[in-house]
Amino acid sequence: VLGYFLRFKRSGSSILDPMQADAYGMFLVHYPIVLWLQYWLFDFDLPAIVKAVVAFVLTVALSWASTAALRRIPGVTRVL
Repeated sequence: VLGYFLRFKRSGSSILDPMQADAYGMFLVHYPIVLWLQYWLFDFDLPAIVKAVVAFVLTVALSWASTAALRRIPGVTRVL
C-alpha cells in the first residue's frame, strides 16, 4: 500500500502542506483539546455526526494555533 502511494503521489503542493511543520506539536497538544471540546459539546442536543465534525474541525484549528503560539517561545522549537 505504501509503495502504491509513493509511486502515484501527485507532485505539487497540497492544501495541508503548511501544517507539516506543526504536525508533531499538534499531536502533543491535541488530546486535552479533544477532551475539553467533547465535554463542552456533551450537553448540546445535536446529532452525533455534527458533534464529531465540530470537534474535529475545532481540534485541528486549536491544535494548530496553540502549536504555532508555543513555537514562538524561545527554545520550544527544539522540542516541537
